[in-house]
Amino acid sequence: NFTPRVLDNLGIGWDHIQQVNPRAILIRMPAFGLDGPWRDSPGFAQTMEQLSGLAWLTGELGGQPHNQRGPCDPHGGVHAAFAAIVAVLDREHDGRGRMIEVPFVEVALNAAAEAIVEYSATGARATRAGNRSSRAAPQGIYRCAAPETWIALSVESDAQWRSLVETTGVSDLAGGDRFEDRVRHHDAIDATLEGWTSQRSVDDALEVLRRAGVPVARVADPRSAGDHEQFGSRGFFEELTHPVVGRKRFATLPFRFGSVPSWLDRPAPLVGEHTSELLAELGYPSDEAADLIRSGVAASGPIGVT
Repeated sequence: NFTPRVLDNLGIGWDHIQQVNPRAILIRMPAFGLDGPWRDSPGFAQTMEQLSGLAWLTGELGGQPHNQRGPCDPHGGVHAAFAAIVAVLDREHDGRGRMIEVPFVEVALNAAAEAIVEYSATGARATRAGNRSSRAAPQGIYRCAAPETWIALSVESDAQWRSLVETTGVSDLAGGDRFEDRVRHHDAIDATLEGWTSQRSVDDALEVLRRAGVPVARVADPRSAGDHEQFGSRGFFEELTHPVVGRKRFATLPFRFGSVPSWLDRPAPLVGEHTSELLAELGYPSDEAADLIRSGVAASGPIGVT
């Protein structure tokens, strides 16, 4: 989160890096760019959500804008990683390094491009719509009988709508199959649908609606992801024994190498757990390493905790 001035002030700007290693690749991710009137302004994910308009698009119909709580961070990382790969491939042609600039706000604007393009092409101004869609109606989250249980459904076609009507009894609310009518009566349809779903368990509602051909899914509690049959069959969660919490399942990386059967070989380290072996790797004799720990220069555990 440094502003652009900091790297040069530390003496490790691009000119210095090139002198040390002409093949080096430097990726800079300033909030607003390396030049311009906002150059020295800091910024965070929430800042970008506001400036890019993403917060403007997020919220309930007729409600206030909402921060999205950080999706710009991974957007920035993905764009920077892609740029780094391009720089490495480009270096193969001339042997020279590259300095890459990935302004955070421009990454966020890239994510918000759909609203910009739609406005420039049609004059339509995107608005907050909660769970609703311009291509599906009804669409939303509907409460089921047990506490903290919901289903999500989305009706895109007339055939799906007729199946929903036959299954749940919302036939008189839209006055026909036209998509425009369903959009206009969305509130009334939602109320009737939730009256139907709230009398049923999630499993029952899913079975009935899926059998009728209505696109529907359970709103999943992330705490139960480890119990999902798909994740289990693919080995996304691996079991490890942690010295504090015992035998637990831990999420692995979201990609696979055929040559790597398992990503996890040890649990996350405790504070200071590997200090002694790291000092040994750095060449400190055991007595000097012990002195560093004893004097508080290094630590083998949390300081001040008994």
